[in-house]
Amino acid sequence: EGQTRLRVAAASVTTGALDAFAPLVFSTLGGSFVSALATGGSTLFIGGTFDRVGADLRISAAAFDTGTGALLPWAPLASGSVLAMSAMADGVVVAGQRLVSASSSTVQSAFKISAATATPLGWQPGVGGAVSAVFSDGARVALGGLFTTYRAVPAAHLVGFNLADGSQWIFHGNHGGG
Repeated sequence: EGQTRLRVAAASVTTGALDAFAPLVFSTLGGSFVSALATGGSTLFIGGTFDRVGADLRISAAAFDTGTGALLPWAPLASGSVLAMSAMADGVVVAGQRLVSASSSTVQSAFKISAATATPLGWQPGVGGAVSAVFSDGARVALGGLFTTYRAVPAAHLVGFNLADGSQWIFHGNHGGG
C-alpha cells in the first residue's frame, strides 16, 4: 500500500501484495505506456510506447529476468508502439505494432525477433495496418488489429497462418473490429 509503480509492476497472485519489482519505464517525449506483456522461460518481455527503462535506452520493447527483476540487454529498437507480444517455446518473440521497424530491418506491423539476441528474424507476414493482438502456439500465429489486408488480400482485422509456409488457417473476412 502506498507504493508507486509506473507502467509495470509485479504482485503476488495469492495475496495481491506488490513486490520490489518497480522499473521506471518512460518516454523522454512524454505519453509513455506499456501495452504488451509476454513471458518466455525466466524472461518477462514488455512492449509499448517508451524509450527508457531507468537510465537505459529501450525503444518500445524491453526484457527483465523474472527471478531477479534485472533489466536484460535485450533491446530490439522497434519504432512505433509495440501493442502485443507472444513468446514462443523456440526462443522467438512475435510482436505486433503500429509500424515501422525492428532494429535496422524495415518491417510491417508484425515481426519475429530472437528472444536471446533481439535480432529480427526476417519474417514479413504482409499485414497492412496496426496489429494489436498476437497469439502463437509455436507453429501458427493469429494476428488481430486494425488492418484490412494480408498479403494484399482483404483480411479485415483477423488472420491466422502457419509460420512454416504462410498458409492461412483463419481466412479473411469482416470480423467486426480490431
